[in-house]
Amino acid sequence: MISTHILGAAHNLRNTALSLMEEQIKKSPSVSFGRHYKNGKPVEVIRFRTTRNGKLTWGELSLSSKTGKKCIPVARKIAMLRKALLELKKEAVVCRSGAPVGPGLSASSQEMGIIPENTNRAQKFSYEEWCALVENNDQSIKNGYRHGRHLFRSKSELLIAQLLESLGLEYKYEPIMMINGKERWPDFAVYCPETNRFFLIEHLGMMDKGGYRSENTDKILDYEESGYRVDIDVIFSMEFGPGSFSIDAVYGKILGLVLAQSRLGGTYPLSLPNS
Repeated sequence: MISTHILGAAHNLRNTALSLMEEQIKKSPSVSFGRHYKNGKPVEVIRFRTTRNGKLTWGELSLSSKTGKKCIPVARKIAMLRKALLELKKEAVVCRSGAPVGPGLSASSQEMGIIPENTNRAQKFSYEEWCALVENNDQSIKNGYRHGRHLFRSKSELLIAQLLESLGLEYKYEPIMMINGKERWPDFAVYCPETNRFFLIEHLGMMDKGGYRSENTDKILDYEESGYRVDIDVIFSMEFGPGSFSIDAVYGKILGLVLAQSRLGGTYPLSLPNS
């Protein structure tokens, strides 16, 4: 299921962030903000740690001193890193317990400032509409790439199909659709059970060629003029010459699209940042 991939990506990202923050703090000077009282009045200071004659000692600098002022940006950065590190560690503990994480999980769409999806649009991308799509089944494809019951035009399309299967997503290859009054064959119409709707993937594999680029720029405009939202209803994958295709980029776009669609439905598979 794709939600497993999303949660797995979040887990890996969190662990990476934890490691990077811990390493930054370890390499940073030992300075922090502090306060003591002098004649009953609070005095803000910069505290620093140093080693003298093999012994660890602490010192203080007034924030108003020349050296203290120079230390303020460093102390702020370290304080922010420590705060973020603490929040990430708390979040990791909550995730391991299986409890919901972050604000927005219990909030309504209105409270989050999210506009619920229009009923007509939701129906346009429903499972029933996806089932009704008919594949073009172009018999003129030559030197294609066979995978299962499909013959793909390019190796990149084959890789996208394999990626979709690994994510547990059903797809139709080159379904016949009317886009802005024109018959189009989007490369993939993909149904996602976790958002209960489908989306399109268009792979534009020769964008380094002027004529092809011009033709497909018109195609992108047709989608926009028909009300398709980029990275919510349709994903565009592009190649600009040999070696420019990244299946990891497509993977990231799919995860991002599913997260965006889940927000439209009022569900939040991952924690949302404070606004």
